[in-house]
Amino acid sequence: PFVTRKCGTTTLMDNLGHLAPMPVRDVCTGPAKTLQYAYRDWPSLYSSNLTIPSDTMLRGSKCPRNINTNLILHFATSFQKTKFIVGIRHPVLWFNSFWRMMTGGDPYNMMEPCRCLWMDGKTGKRICRNNEEYQCFAECPEDQFFCLHRSRMHLPLARLGKTPLTEEERSWLAPQDRDGGHNLQSWNISNPIFLYDMTQMKEDSYWEQLADFLQVSHIPNTRYRGSKGKEQSHKDLCDPYYDAFRSVMMPYAYEMSVWLQTYLVPVARDPQRRDVIIPNIDQFVQAVETYKHDPCDRLIRLESNGGYILDPKLGESILPPPKPYFMLSRSERKARIMRKGRTT
Repeated sequence: PFVTRKCGTTTLMDNLGHLAPMPVRDVCTGPAKTLQYAYRDWPSLYSSNLTIPSDTMLRGSKCPRNINTNLILHFATSFQKTKFIVGIRHPVLWFNSFWRMMTGGDPYNMMEPCRCLWMDGKTGKRICRNNEEYQCFAECPEDQFFCLHRSRMHLPLARLGKTPLTEEERSWLAPQDRDGGHNLQSWNISNPIFLYDMTQMKEDSYWEQLADFLQVSHIPNTRYRGSKGKEQSHKDLCDPYYDAFRSVMMPYAYEMSVWLQTYLVPVARDPQRRDVIIPNIDQFVQAVETYKHDPCDRLIRLESNGGYILDPKLGESILPPPKPYFMLSRSERKARIMRKGRTT
């Protein structure tokens, strides 16, 4: 069985449909309901694509936000032999792809962190210490499906508890955020994970190592599909207007690259550890090294403080960001929405 995160997962699930009866879409339900779907409902609906005997077929489900919520802890507790497949990519490219697939919205309105991201280590529940009625969706405020803080893909990976989480290690896990650094909880999940960068999916060796992980002889990998959404091609996070937004995201991307290479990759290289599998590790390291650099080739990192500024070759400074959405009055919010509607 497998649970995946959004990063080439449509292609992944389409090809894994040869091994397991399941829909090629997100199904975000708890362990009991997912078990019902996988074993009772889906075999009669999705078995036509199977290329293995029905008595050896696997079971699987896709829910990108599972790893951002306590659902991953519930799955690990209920199904201790379940294998998790986790995909990642450059946070800027991930956000840009997700944003373009959505119906609209200004990224500057998606910068407010959830105010209730304290995690209980036993249950994984969020504890809001100021307002018990305030809720979160994954790592975003309750009214947002995704946000800047959901791009911190290294935090949910660290919460799995695959690394020691030393004091030095925590300094690379968003230490200034209320759910990062010393506040980050370890859930000590023992389930094995298969971690890949999205760029690796083009290689046959990726599918061969994934087959080894799932203990099958072969995974057909002829299908390449993109997620269906209301993609608006004119939206581009590389527009100079969003330099200030990316300057906030890029330090997270840098931290993610360092944490992966310094702490998680060594676990995958350890022959005594079979609970963290990374295909083509050297290739993976090369891919995550690129996370340190602005993919738009506009921002550069200051070694003095780790911040990102506009490349002097392109201008003197980043355009000042607009006033945060959550600080706007009702009339100002309406005006911004109307203004962005005209420009996008």
